[in-house]
Amino acid sequence: VLLRRRPQFHFYASDLQTLQKTWDFLLKQPFAQWYVGHGGPLTPAQVQRFIEKSRQQIEKMETLAVSK
Repeated sequence: VLLRRRPQFHFYASDLQTLQKTWDFLLKQPFAQWYVGHGGPLTPAQVQRFIEKSRQQIEKMETLAVSK
């Protein structure tokens, strides 16, 4: 699980709205590479793909939570 060359969703994220706002801010930065706590470095394209997939996962989780 650790030291991968691609980003992964953290197992603990309690405030998904703030998380997504932070992603929006970070994506606007002109980073050539992302140096993350475990793994990497990552390219901006890798981070963008990860965030897009994560947003889809968050939408599914929110939809499931509402339907219960």
